[in-house]
Amino acid sequence: MRRQRGSWALGLATALTAGAAIGVLPTLPAAAGETAVIGSGAVSVEVARDFPRIVSYTHTATGAVVHGRTGALDTVVLNGTAFKPHVTSDIGDAAAYTLDFPEAGGVRLGARISVAESTVTFEVTSIEDNDGFRVNTLAIPNHDLVSVRSTDSGNQVAAARLDIDKSKVGDTIYQVTDTTPADPAPIGANYVLSAANGAAVAIETNSVYDKPAGANSAANGRVLRQARTADGYREVGLWSGEWTYRGSGSAAGDTEPLPQVRIALTGDANDDGTADWQDAAIALRPLQPSIVGAENTPYRVVPRIPFNIASLATHPFGKTLDDTKRINLATDGLGQFVLLKGYGSEGHDAAHPDYGGNYNTRAGGLDELNALLEAGREYNAEFGVHVNATESYPEAKAFSSELIDESAKGWAWMDQSYYMDQRYDLTSGNIMSRFDQLFAETNNNLSFVYIDVYYSQGWLADSLSRRLNEAGVAVASEWSHRLPSNQIWSHWANDPDYGPDTSRGINSRILRFVGNHTKDVYIENDLLGGSRMSDFEGWTGEVEFDKFLSNVFTYNLPTKYLQRSAITSWSTDEITFADGGRVTDADGTRRILAPYGEIAAGDAYLLPWPDGDEGQKFYHYNADGGRSTFAVPETVTGDATLYKLTDTGRKKVATLPIVDGRVTIDASAKTPYILYADPVASTKVTYGEGTPVADPGFNAGRFGPSWTVDGAAKVARNERGQYEAIAGNGGTAISQRVDGLEAGTYVASANIEVEPGKSRPASISATVNGRTVKTTIERSTLRNNNNSDEKHETNAQRVRVFFDVPPGGGKVKLSLSAGSGSARVMFDDVRLVPAVRPAAPGSLTYWDFENVDQGWGPFYRGGEGDSGDANSHLAEIHAPYTQAGWNGKVIDDVIAGNWSMKSFEYGHKLAYRTTPATVKFTPGHRYRVSFDYENELAGAYGWTLGVDGPGGSRDLAVTPFEQATTPTEHVQEFTAGDCGDYWVGLRRLPPNGDQVEFTLDDFKVEDLGKATPEGNCGAVTVSTDAAKLVPGKANEVTTTFVNGEAGTVADVTTALAVPEGWTATTGDATVARLRTGRPATVTWQVTPPSDVDDVDHALTATTTYRYDGKRETVTGNAVVRTLPPPPTGTVHASDHPWISAESGWGPVERDLSNGGQGTGDGTPLTLNGVTYAKGLGTHAPAEIVYYLGGDCTTFTAHVGVDDAQPTRGSVVFQVYADDTAVAETGVMRADTPTVALTADVSGAQYIRLVVTDSGDGNGNDHADWADATFTCD
Repeated sequence: MRRQRGSWALGLATALTAGAAIGVLPTLPAAAGETAVIGSGAVSVEVARDFPRIVSYTHTATGAVVHGRTGALDTVVLNGTAFKPHVTSDIGDAAAYTLDFPEAGGVRLGARISVAESTVTFEVTSIEDNDGFRVNTLAIPNHDLVSVRSTDSGNQVAAARLDIDKSKVGDTIYQVTDTTPADPAPIGANYVLSAANGAAVAIETNSVYDKPAGANSAANGRVLRQARTADGYREVGLWSGEWTYRGSGSAAGDTEPLPQVRIALTGDANDDGTADWQDAAIALRPLQPSIVGAENTPYRVVPRIPFNIASLATHPFGKTLDDTKRINLATDGLGQFVLLKGYGSEGHDAAHPDYGGNYNTRAGGLDELNALLEAGREYNAEFGVHVNATESYPEAKAFSSELIDESAKGWAWMDQSYYMDQRYDLTSGNIMSRFDQLFAETNNNLSFVYIDVYYSQGWLADSLSRRLNEAGVAVASEWSHRLPSNQIWSHWANDPDYGPDTSRGINSRILRFVGNHTKDVYIENDLLGGSRMSDFEGWTGEVEFDKFLSNVFTYNLPTKYLQRSAITSWSTDEITFADGGRVTDADGTRRILAPYGEIAAGDAYLLPWPDGDEGQKFYHYNADGGRSTFAVPETVTGDATLYKLTDTGRKKVATLPIVDGRVTIDASAKTPYILYADPVASTKVTYGEGTPVADPGFNAGRFGPSWTVDGAAKVARNERGQYEAIAGNGGTAISQRVDGLEAGTYVASANIEVEPGKSRPASISATVNGRTVKTTIERSTLRNNNNSDEKHETNAQRVRVFFDVPPGGGKVKLSLSAGSGSARVMFDDVRLVPAVRPAAPGSLTYWDFENVDQGWGPFYRGGEGDSGDANSHLAEIHAPYTQAGWNGKVIDDVIAGNWSMKSFEYGHKLAYRTTPATVKFTPGHRYRVSFDYENELAGAYGWTLGVDGPGGSRDLAVTPFEQATTPTEHVQEFTAGDCGDYWVGLRRLPPNGDQVEFTLDDFKVEDLGKATPEGNCGAVTVSTDAAKLVPGKANEVTTTFVNGEAGTVADVTTALAVPEGWTATTGDATVARLRTGRPATVTWQVTPPSDVDDVDHALTATTTYRYDGKRETVTGNAVVRTLPPPPTGTVHASDHPWISAESGWGPVERDLSNGGQGTGDGTPLTLNGVTYAKGLGTHAPAEIVYYLGGDCTTFTAHVGVDDAQPTRGSVVFQVYADDTAVAETGVMRADTPTVALTADVSGAQYIRLVVTDSGDGNGNDHADWADATFTCD
C-alpha cells in the first residue's frame, strides 16, 4: 500500500475541563474529512487521516461491516484538561499519528492504528513530556472505537459491570433500536461486547483511572458507551476510559504501560448459528493480558487458612506442613491453596505492613517458614501470605509519620491501626521494597500474596497488582471488585459464611463466561457451581477436619473440573466447553458430560483428573451412597482399582471391570474414592519434618515407629477428626528419643487435658543423661476459648517444661505420662524449641516476656464467654509510636526491655490468668505476687485472685486499678487454702465497654513459706437477667450458693438484703444437705419502689452453713440499677436516658457524631451536607437500648454515614421493638443518600437501635441517628 502523509491543525487548547470535553453529544457531528484503509487478510479498517480515529471495519470471513466513529474528533484530555492537538499522520500498512500540544508545554504523543489477523490495535506509542508539563492521565472523549447502529442486523450490546451483590446481575444486554433513548452522559462498564451484521466484537483496554470518582470510573469505567441520535438511526458508541501514564506523585521516570486498546472481530465462534456477545467473549480471551497464577486456577481444589493470632502460635509452620501432608493423603494429591494468616510478628493483624524482616518467631520464624514453603511444594501446595496495604500498626518497623495519617484510625483488635497513605507508599517505592524483601527472604517460594481490606480503586490498585505480577507473584484479596485486573482469588467469593451476600462475588454472567477458568472471584451458579471454603485450622473458629474434606469433594472438585476448559456457550439450562464437554440441568438434575459420556449426575460423580506419575485416575463421590455408573475414556479398559481415600492414605476397596466404556461403583455415602486405571502403591509421608519431634500430632494414626509406649495407650481420632494420644487407666508413659540437640536450653510443650471434673496426674517431661524435669497437672479446669486453637471449647491447654542440654550434647528422652486413674487424659501437638529460661533470684516464677516460646508466658486466656480471638498479646516496642505521648497515647505498650504483656480488651471478662501448669500455689503457703503495670483508664481492669474448686471457678478478690500512666508496681500477698487450684489474673471490669489498654511486665511470684489459710470455701452470688430492674414491679433475682468445701455441708440458709423501701420475697431458702461442688439456688421476687432513683443499688446475699463442726458464713452482692421512666409525648432520643449504649469505637454521643475515646469529643451530626442539632452518634457495631414501657407508637430518625467519613464506611441500621425487627436499611456507605427511617413501636416494652458493620469490618463506620425521636402517649 502506498504511504501517504498529511497534516491537520486542529487548534489550540480549549481550557475546558475533562468533564466538559466528555459532555453530551445529543446528535452526531457532520462527517469528517479524508480517510484511508489499512488491513490484513481477515479485517480491513477505514481510518481517518486527521485524527487517530477508526471509521469502520470490514470482516472478511462474514462480509460484516462494523462501524467506528464517522464524525470528526479533535480533542484529547491531558491531566483533566481538554486540548486540541496539531495532528500529522503517516499511513501505510499501519496508520501512525503525531499529536503536538503547544498549549500543554509542548507535549507530543505518538499514536498508531494497526491490524494483525482479526485484531485491530489502537495504541499510544510514545509520550514526550517535560518538567513544565508531565502527563499523568490521558483520555479521548467520544472516541467510538466501535459503534452499534439500530440499522445493523442482529445487533447487540452487552455491558458487564463489576458488581458483587449476590442478589443482583451486573450485566446489561440489549439491542439498539430506533427507540433506544439517548444517554445524557457516558455509561461505564468493566467490559462491553457487541455484535453487528454477523460479526461479534470484543474490546480490551488497559484503561486505568488515577483518581476514580463516581460509578462510571475505575474498573467500571474501563469501557464507556453512550447512545446518541443520528440522522435516520440510533447509535451506541464504545470507547476506552481514562488511561494513567504516570500516577499522581510518581517520579518522572516511574510510568505505566502506554495506553492501548485492542479490538477483535469474529464470526460465529461457537457454532450456535448466530454471532453475539458469547462469540465476542471467546474473541476477547486472547486479547486479555496474562495474569500470574491464572493457569493453575482449575487445580486449586483445596483452599485453606492456617491461622495464628495474638502471640499464641496455635499453628506453627511445622504443624502446617504436617497438615499439608495429611491433606495430600486424604485427597490423593489435589492442589492446595494455603493462605498463611499470621505469618508475621505476633500473628494476624499485627505489625502490618512489615512484609519481610519480621516473621512470627513463636510459630517457627523464617527458618521454619522456609522449610514449610520448600517441602510443601512436594505435596502440590501453593503458599501465600496475608498482608495489609491499607492499615499500619505502631509496632511495625515500617510504621512512620510519613506512612500513616495520625487522625485516621482503622481496625483495632490487639492494637489500634492507622490508615496508610497508599499513594506515598507506592510512589516512594517503599511498598515494593518491602515485598521484595519478603520474596527474597522466602527464596521466591511464595506463590501469591493476599491483600486484605484493600479499599482503593484505579491506579493505586492496578499498579500495585501489576508490580506484584511482574515480581512473579499471584494476587488474591478480600473482595472481588478490588484489585480486579490481576486478582485470581477472592476470600468473600469463596466463603459463603463470611461477610454479607451484598459483597459476595462478581455476579456478571458475561465476566464469568470470559474468565471462569482463570479466576475464583464469582458468585455460585447452579450449573458451574463455585469453589467454597471450609476451614479446620482455626480461622473463624472452624476446627472440623471431616467437614473440611466434605466441602472439598461436595463443592470444590466438581467446580474445579468445570474450570479446566473455557466456556463456549451458555444457555438457560446448558453450558458447553472448549474441550467438548458440557454441563446441563435440562431434566432437573445437574449432569456433567465429558466427550466420552456422562461423568456426574446430581451429587454423584466420577471425574477424571490429570494423570500423574501413577497413571490415569478418577475421583468418585456419592453423597447418598449406593451404586452408580459412569463413563470412562476408551483408553481405560479391562479392570480398574478402586481405593477409599483416608487421611492415612489410600485403602484398596475393589477391582472393578470396565464394561463398554463404563464402570459401576458401590460407594458409602459422603466418602471419597479414587479409581486408578492400574494398581498403585501406597504413599508414605513423614510427620514432624524439620522439627526435633517425629509425628508430634500423632497423625500417623499409630504410635510406632515414632513413639514408644510403656503401659496402655492408644491413638484415637476424635469427633473433630484430630488424632490424639489417649492414656490408659494404668500408669502410662509415651516417649521418644530426640537426637541432634545442641547444647542449650529448650522448652518442650504439648496440649494436655485431664477429663474435666476429674483428677489424675498428667505430665510432660524431658530426661537428659538420666536427669528428669517435668511439669505435672492434676486437673484441667480452664476452658480453652481461643478460636484459633483447634482445641477450643475443650479444657486442653498447652503445658511446657524447660530443660537443658549440656555442652557436648546428651541423650534426651521426651515423655508424656499419666498416673493411674480412670479420668481420660489426652496429649496432642507436641513441640520442642530452643528457649531462654525466664528466672529471677528467689522467685518461684518469673517472666519478663522477652523470650516466650509461644503463648503468654505464665498466662492463659481467661476462658470466660464465647470462644473468639484474643485482644491481648505480647507487645513489641517501636518508640515513639508504641509509647505514651505519641498521638495522645496514654500508656506505654512496653514497660521494660523490648516486650511486655498488653491487653486491649472491651469484653467484661477475665482477660488472662495462671494455672497450676505455670504457677502452682501450694495450700498452706503464703505468696507474694508482684509486677509492674500501666493502665489507661481507672477502674477498667482489676487484678483477680481466684480458685478452681469443686463448684467451678470463682473470684476470691478483685482489686481495681487506678489509672497509671507511668510504670507502677502492684504487690499482692495471700495464703493458698484448701479450696482448690488457686490462680491470679487480669479481669476487664464494667461498665466501660470500649477497648482500653493495659500493660504488664516483670511478673514475679515468691513463696513466703508456710502459713495458716483463712476463710472457707463456700460462695454465694446474686444475679438477674434484667439489664435494669423495673420500678414498682416484681423482678426475678437469683441467689446461688455453691459448696466449694471438700465434703457435704448441712443447714444451708440464704437471706437477701435489699435497700430500704424495697421488698424481696421467696419460698423456702434452706437446704438440709448439699454435696461438694453442688449449687443451691433460690429465686426471689424483688420489687423496687415506683419512684426509685436510677442509681447503683446493692443486693446482698448471706448464706450460712455447717461444715466440719463449724458454722460458716459467706456473702455475695450485686449492684443493680432501675429503669428510667418511659418517654412521654414527643421527645428526642438524645434527651432521654437509655438503658445501655455500646459503640464500636468510643462512647455513643448525644447530639454529636462519633469522636474519639472520650465523651463529647465528636463533631456536629452531618449527613450529606445537612447538619442536625439533635441525634445520636455511634460507630459500628453499636446498640442503644431504651425502655418504652408500651407507651410509644413511633420512632423516627434520619440515618447514614456521617460526613466525617467522606469516602469510607459501610453500615446497616436496624430497629427492634422488643425482639422484633421493625425497620432496617440496606448497606449504607459514605455516598449513600440519607434515609428517613420510621419504625412502628406500638406496645413495645423496649427498643433497640442497632448498627452493624455490613460484614466488611468496622473501619470508618461512623453512623448517625440524626433527629432520632420517640412519639409516645
